[in-house]
Amino acid sequence: MIGMISNILYPLLNIDVRTLISVLFWGNIISMLLVYSFSISNPFSRDKALSSYYVLAKLFQSPAYFLLFFRGYLPDIFSVHLGNTMLFVGFYWEARSMLAILQNDNGKCHKTVHAISVTSIILFNAAEIIKPDSPPFRVFVSSICVFLTLCIPTIMLLFGRRLSNFKRVVGLFYVLFLSMLLPRAYAAMETHTSLLSNTLIQTMTFLALVLLMIFSLSAYLLLIKESTDKVLRTMATTDSLTGLYNRHTFTLAAGRVLEKHKNTGSVLALIFFDIDDFKKTNDQYGHNFGDMVLNLFADALRRGVRSMDLICRYGGEEFLVLLPRADSAAALQVGLRVQSALCQVLAENELTFECTVSGGIASGLPHEPDTLKTFINQADNALYEAKRKGKNKLIVWDESHNAQKPFRDM
Repeated sequence: MIGMISNILYPLLNIDVRTLISVLFWGNIISMLLVYSFSISNPFSRDKALSSYYVLAKLFQSPAYFLLFFRGYLPDIFSVHLGNTMLFVGFYWEARSMLAILQNDNGKCHKTVHAISVTSIILFNAAEIIKPDSPPFRVFVSSICVFLTLCIPTIMLLFGRRLSNFKRVVGLFYVLFLSMLLPRAYAAMETHTSLLSNTLIQTMTFLALVLLMIFSLSAYLLLIKESTDKVLRTMATTDSLTGLYNRHTFTLAAGRVLEKHKNTGSVLALIFFDIDDFKKTNDQYGHNFGDMVLNLFADALRRGVRSMDLICRYGGEEFLVLLPRADSAAALQVGLRVQSALCQVLAENELTFECTVSGGIASGLPHEPDTLKTFINQADNALYEAKRKGKNKLIVWDESHNAQKPFRDM
């Protein structure tokens, strides 16, 4: 059985290393052009570091493989020293692209990878000067150096927190490539293989490089698309100024919450907030200042509501908060916390101008398809009453009396 498997695998692995290097040269050029063209033609992609680092990696790796291919035809200063130096620089940028996948801004990681790459270049060229007629030693040093350069980002891709399964698969493929480097280093010192000899370890190493190149091209294109899709999804679901849910997304999410409460018979509440005298603020201080006030109130909302509550910018200076499993009294407490948080936010930003909000509260059991619309209308009427009574107040709609009932004046 083993002999039969060997007979099947041997023709597949019996590939001339120089041929594989030629494939790496052309493949890296194509990979670079594809990722670069995809990146510049994609205006919604914000992950520019990922594509830039990947393109830089291929920009150095392609000519490196070109020089390695002509080893024996070009002077060693080009085919060995310059070729391998450019290859190390290419792997450095590939490591940086892996850190970009992680969205890792840790300066220590960047400095460590940078230090390993610089050390690798110095060690390799020093080894070549010390032992110019010892290809095995050169292969040993280069294998270890590439392994160390990619080791840290590979481990982080495998074991980093809050990473998608796809990103971990990218890390797994780098592990498969790195797993070939240590046997290659060991074989170089044991069997005295030269760079272009057609041994099994050498062939499998360069074949792993080809497979990694093919996989990384697909992976990085998909990762750039993933980043773009995230931006488009955010644009479609959130308010561009405050980052809160927009009206459409809020309506869909609220519908699911209402349906769940309808099935369980649980009460819920809705608060309709409006920033007092916002038009005067815009007229007096300008629209940029008004936008800042909207963002500050959005921050106050995030601080004041519960983690389960849904927040949305309904339009202009109007905001909605849907509170699952909350009656009017619980909603009032949330409203008071929001008003207090607004004062705190203004103080933190050293703004002394007066800014207050009024709110209308509606609560009850969902029992009809247009419950959300009913709640919004009731809370809007309560909000109107709060404005009429002097602003900076929270008013509760009393459904039992079908009238506005002050619950607590602020």
